[in-house]
Amino acid sequence: MKTLIIFVTLSLIFWLFFRKKVSSKKTRQLSEKRKKELERIILDRRQEVANDKERVTKEQIRKVLVKLNLSPFIVGLFDETENLREYGFFDTFAPAYHIINSTKKEQIVFEIDRYIPLFETMDDFLEVLAYDNVLEGYIRYCPEDNIPRNTYDVLTWDGVFVRQILTWYEDCKTDDEILTVCHLLGLNYGRQILENIPVELGTEYTDEQISNWENQTIDKIGGRIK
Repeated sequence: MKTLIIFVTLSLIFWLFFRKKVSSKKTRQLSEKRKKELERIILDRRQEVANDKERVTKEQIRKVLVKLNLSPFIVGLFDETENLREYGFFDTFAPAYHIINSTKKEQIVFEIDRYIPLFETMDDFLEVLAYDNVLEGYIRYCPEDNIPRNTYDVLTWDGVFVRQILTWYEDCKTDDEILTVCHLLGLNYGRQILENIPVELGTEYTDEQISNWENQTIDKIGGRIK
């Protein structure tokens, strides 16, 4: 009886081991198959985008940046040879690949023929800085919002950075750090905007006060196109 129990136990252990091994092998095979399927899907997608000769490309957007005569640092950010992290700022400022790596049909959703996406300025595609080539100014918009782009304030280059400078100030960046980046970005009113914050807003303020301050500051520096 004891021998039979030992035999059954060993047989059960062997069966479980064999089953686990076979299951593991099947899992690896499925994983490899799925991996190949994903690689094929990615390659097909890249080919689809590459074959679309009507879409707006990264090279075309770069030409717009150069034509706008923005600072060399801005072009460097677009070329990804420059990075704000080198200056202690962790803001996203990279080409809007979510839009660039799309077909023209997909790009049309972003009204790309009018609003040229210069940069993605927040992680996870939460904000885009675009150039309005009709009114010849800049907007920042959230792609996930259903707000019509033609209702956004169209601003000058300095105007579109007013709220950004306040964000840096609130992040406890020093005046020198902020002014250094303002200079690199080619902002003419960086110092005026920065010095205006404690004077007009103080140390405690509401969202409504921020909105009022931003609008008033944009008007003071002549930063509003529409």
